[in-house]
Amino acid sequence: MLGLHNGKLQVQYSNENTAGVTTGGPFLNNGQWHTISVEESRNNLIVKVAREAVMKINIPTGLFQEMLGLFQLNITVGGLFNNGQLVKSINPRLDACMRGWNWMNGEDTITTETIKQDARMQCFSDIERGSYYPGYGHASFQIKYATGLGDAEDSWAVNVDLSIRPSTDTGTLFAVVHGNNVSLSLAIVDSGSATPDIIVAIESVIVEKLEGLSLCTGDSVSIQLIVTKSRIVLASADVVGSSPLTQVKKAERLSKLNEYMQGPGLTYLGGVPDVPITSIPVTAFYKGCMQTTINNHHIDLDEALYKHFDIGSHSCPVPNKGH
Repeated sequence: MLGLHNGKLQVQYSNENTAGVTTGGPFLNNGQWHTISVEESRNNLIVKVAREAVMKINIPTGLFQEMLGLFQLNITVGGLFNNGQLVKSINPRLDACMRGWNWMNGEDTITTETIKQDARMQCFSDIERGSYYPGYGHASFQIKYATGLGDAEDSWAVNVDLSIRPSTDTGTLFAVVHGNNVSLSLAIVDSGSATPDIIVAIESVIVEKLEGLSLCTGDSVSIQLIVTKSRIVLASADVVGSSPLTQVKKAERLSKLNEYMQGPGLTYLGGVPDVPITSIPVTAFYKGCMQTTINNHHIDLDEALYKHFDIGSHSCPVPNKGH
């Protein structure tokens, strides 16, 4: 197996006689094109980047078994078939673009034709770091929000930092779901004015709103949400949100949220699961780029319990600001 791990090439090899893992070469996770080749010579595997050898791995016995005078190879690209066993576990799903491939000096017209007919397998012409949400599907995580303060006033806390570059003016960014109830959600919603609003809801009730942000300009916008049993803060740079509720009604909503937060829930990014439409103000999925930090932990979508296949974990299309 030739893969990427922490930005560098990794080779894993095994047969009935030998097994090993080798990592080396330059960092390749920079959004640029790199030419990579793997060659097997007698008792050696040689990995090259831009035609320069970066790894030479000594293997005492041949990796491939001959049958009836022939070597049969089943090649898998971008992942593993049937959860193939690795010497050392890594996430096998590749988040990258590839072109100009050549397997065993043979032309691969089947893969080329398949990609031409499937838009999901085609690359964006320019990319940058971030996670891309296509406007359908979500990612889910099991995140604990307890602060370890026991029965203290703020025994749990939600602290969400987002950098978003939306392509549409409505969609759920973040949500905490308990059973069939969306206990807390953060979303963009079309306000009917020149700019969309950012809203925070507890169940179906909007408890905080941020207005007047220019979100669809092609530039990234930072959003911060802090929620505890006693307060809600929604802000973007120097702009701070306000609540449409009275202090009494807001306290009632926070008390309800506190009840939910005592039990286990799931955190969703980019949308919510199939819940009653009346349980949340915005059921639409988010479309655009987003980088997420929750309680000071950067969220890696490859670590999700579930992630829709079309969500890009680490790469976003660069917008053409001329259009």
